[in-house]
Order: sequence, then structure tokens, then C-alpha cells
Amino acid sequence: MSQSLLKNIAETIICDIDDFCVDWFKEEPRTHLGGSVIGRKCSRQLWYNFRHAIPADIKASSSKSVGQIYRIFNRGQREEEFFLKVLQGVGCRFANPIGPNGPTQARISDVNGHFGGSIDAIGYLPAKFEFNDKIGFEFKTANTSEFSKVKSQGVKLYKPEHHSQMCVYGYKAGLPYFLYCVVDKNTDEYHIELVEVDIELGQEMIEKAKLIVNSEIPLQRIAMTSTNWQCKTCVYSGLCFNQEKATINCRTCIHSQPGPNATWQCKLAGGMEIPKDVQKVGCQQYNPIDMNC
Repeated sequence: MSQSLLKNIAETIICDIDDFCVDWFKEEPRTHLGGSVIGRKCSRQLWYNFRHAIPADIKASSSKSVGQIYRIFNRGQREEEFFLKVLQGVGCRFANPIGPNGPTQARISDVNGHFGGSIDAIGYLPAKFEFNDKIGFEFKTANTSEFSKVKSQGVKLYKPEHHSQMCVYGYKAGLPYFLYCVVDKNTDEYHIELVEVDIELGQEMIEKAKLIVNSEIPLQRIAMTSTNWQCKTCVYSGLCFNQEKATINCRTCIHSQPGPNATWQCKLAGGMEIPKDVQKVGCQQYNPIDMNC
């Protein structure tokens, strides 16, 4: 067999793996506003995200395939099992049931089910510390640059998004502390912080979530021009500043509104619940929300 044929087989397998990973890891857009993102500064970005204003498809960069990007995004989930094993190995005990795929994640929910998230694990520090409080555990991955910054500055200063997430979860679940665990994906170095939950911040983030969920129009931008460095990299920049049109679905229609128990209702139908399959595509009476107001 020629070397060129051998090389072609190997390259084809890589392409097939990429295609398989797209099918394996691709998920439907999150239907709720996540506790993991509520700490982001731009409320308009969060509102667009909650309203499914543009497709959530991952685009390939010049150096990475779509399959590779999906694997990178999924890396955090693969690391969770290893975090659990090493923490158990040093004496941590986990309160939520642990199965073949790790502990059953504890769900938190608010704003009629439209806001929430999952705590990676709940348990106790090693007995030698005589620290009897039940705590939450949050697991993250980072590249070397991000890892060095969070290690030197701390989660509260450098990753306020993660800090807000833990404060929301801690407030809702009655957990006074979180063990924040980050691994450098390039060197396998660990950074760990025992973070005290800021109850007031957790409450503030829930009020922010209520505002986002219940608003019928886009909220205030973080900046007034698209030249702002944060706006330049935002996937919603074209929608926000350049009159691009939103994706047609019930969430971007003026006739829809969030309902109880994480449902969506149609005002034209007297508040009738909109079936999930209909939500994704809208109907003939679709009337778009002004996304640039």
C-alpha cells in the first residue's frame, strides 16, 4: 500500500471523527437563561441569548474544524469525572448520589423556571480540616493564558461570571461556600479556591434574571458603538448595531411571552401555551420584535 494511500486513510479518519463529534456533542439551544452566564456584563446580550435571536450553531475558525471546537467546548464535562476522583482521593465526600457518570447534578431554578443551572457537585471537605459545612463544587477548564490570570487575580476579580454563578447557586441551595477548581488544559496544573458565597450578589443576579426574562424588548447595551472592544467580539454585534434580522421563532415575536413552569405563551391565542416544536419556527402571524430599539 502506498504512503499516499496510508496518509489519505488517516486524514479521512480525522474528518470522520470531526463529523461524528458534531453529531455527538451538538445540543439544542438552551431553553432557559443560565446561571453560568448571568454574571456577564451586557444585559442586552443575555436578552438576545434568552430569546434565541440568532442561530446557536458553532462556526469553524480558520485553524479549527467544527468538530474540534465541539470537543473543546465539551472538555469541561470530561474533566468533571477526573476532578471528582482526585477530590475523593484526598478525602472529599460528595452528598449527591454518584453514578457511572459522576454525581447527579443538583438543579436550581427561579423566575418561573426560565432561569437556572446545575451545581457540579455538593459535599464536604476532607475531615482533617474540621470544616463541617456542606459546600458546592464548581469545575472549570482553562487554557494557559486564562489559567495564569485567574490564578494570580482570583475568581472574583478575573472571572466575575463564575463568581456570580457560584453565588446564585449558593444562595438558592443554602450553601455558604464553594470549592472552585480550575485545570490548565495544557499543563494539567490545578488552581483551587474556597469561595465564600455572597448572598446579596446571588439575590442581585436573580433580580437581574427576572428583568431579562420579563422584558419584552432588548435591554440596554453595554456600549453605544460597535467599536467597543467587548462588542467587537460579541456574536450579536450585527443584530445590535447593524440592523441584522433576528431568527424567526416564537421568542423573537412580539406576540409571545414567558409563562409559568418554563413555558411560553401566545398573546394572540389568549395566553395559550406554545408547543415546543412550534416555538422553534413561529407561525404565519409572526411579527418580529424591534431588536435595535
